[in-house]
Formats: sequence, C-alpha cells, structure tokens
Amino acid sequence: MLTSGYIQRILSGRKTIEARLSVTRRAPFEQISQGDWIALKESSGPVTALAKASRVWFCELPPETLESLQQRFAERVAADSVFWEERGQARNATFIELTEIRAIAPIVCRKRDQSA
Repeated sequence: MLTSGYIQRILSGRKTIEARLSVTRRAPFEQISQGDWIALKESSGPVTALAKASRVWFCELPPETLESLQQRFAERVAADSVFWEERGQARNATFIELTEIRAIAPIVCRKRDQSA
C-alpha cells in the first residue's frame, strides 16, 4: 500500500525505489526477491499498477545507519523529510528498485490488515 501520490511518482519515473522501513521484521523484509512482480495500490484503493523488482536490498539498521541510507536513496525514493523523520526508530529496511512499471485497469482487493 502506498500513500496518496506515490503511484503517480512511480508511473512518471520520478520514484524508482520503494522503501519499507519498520521497527520489527515484517513483509517485505527478506520476503521479496529480484524478479518478483509487485501489485501497487494506494491505501484503501484498488491495485492500479504493476512493477518488477529489479534489485532488492535488505538492511538491519543500527541507529546511525538510517541517515546514510537516506542520503543514498532519498532522491530515488522521492519522499519528503517527514517520511524519513517518521521512520527514525526503524531497525529493518527494504529497498526495492522498480522497473517495467505499467498502469493497469483498477483491481479491487479486499484487504483487512495494514501490511504491505
């Protein structure tokens, strides 16, 4: 699930990496692989795009590492400073390089949890 506006950034090519940071180990951490296809949807919305994971990085973060990851990936993640500030306590990170991105006709998925 993506917050509002991120799918358009992905479709336009401005956002080329999806970042998932969390305090605990949760999907997609160590559950996605290079070559996997990803269904993209905004929170509470239908799936409206697909993308291929061309490269995937997993990181266990000591506190000082998040800043260096932000410097490395910030432009390609296309997130504002609030995104990084809200994830300041994260200890696990997944970065997914997106390629072969395509918009699709909306597909409604009934989802009840908040996991990605």
